[in-house]
Amino acid sequence: MTTYCVLLATRQALDNPAKKSAIYDLVDRLAKAGDWVQANADTYVQNYFVEFQHQDPAGAKEGYRRSGPPLWTAPSTDLIAHQRTQAKLLVSVGVLPKGFDPDDQFDASVTQEVRKVLQPAGTP
Repeated sequence: MTTYCVLLATRQALDNPAKKSAIYDLVDRLAKAGDWVQANADTYVQNYFVEFQHQDPAGAKEGYRRSGPPLWTAPSTDLIAHQRTQAKLLVSVGVLPKGFDPDDQFDASVTQEVRKVLQPAGTP
């Protein structure tokens, strides 16, 4: 099972040095949190899935096992194509404004900088 989490930030926030630093700090903390979860799987499953989500312990362990480790990576061409398809659908029903460009969500220079942030966390 693959679950995607796409992190978005406005151009205005990325142009503000203090906000940009805070965004990159958040990315770093998310990666480190994923590392902690992998290193402490039993504690995480018990505290989050069983105690907080009230799941059956056996089912919680199996769900965790199936989810696999977190992988932080650049947006793939498939993801970008999927975002384009979703955007077209949302524009067609009026949820997004006409002329919305999903390609504005992806900035290769930001992706490169985020990769540098993630490197210390052992992320490719």
